[in-house]
Amino acid sequence: MLAVFDRVPLLEDVEIFEPLDGSALLAVAHATAVECFHEDMVVCARGQRDDRLFVLVSGEVRIVRG
Repeated sequence: MLAVFDRVPLLEDVEIFEPLDGSALLAVAHATAVECFHEDMVVCARGQRDDRLFVLVSGEVRIVRG
């Protein structure tokens, strides 16, 4: 699990968070949760409503339509 302070540098590398200063990034980091997904796990399905934004820290993701 990543500590909140360890999440800030990861968020700095995400384009939508670039304009934020350190304190704002820290606030975002506090609002985040770290989740691990196993291979071939469905994270979300088409038509499914979700209020999460995913930031891939490591690994790969596959987007399948159909």
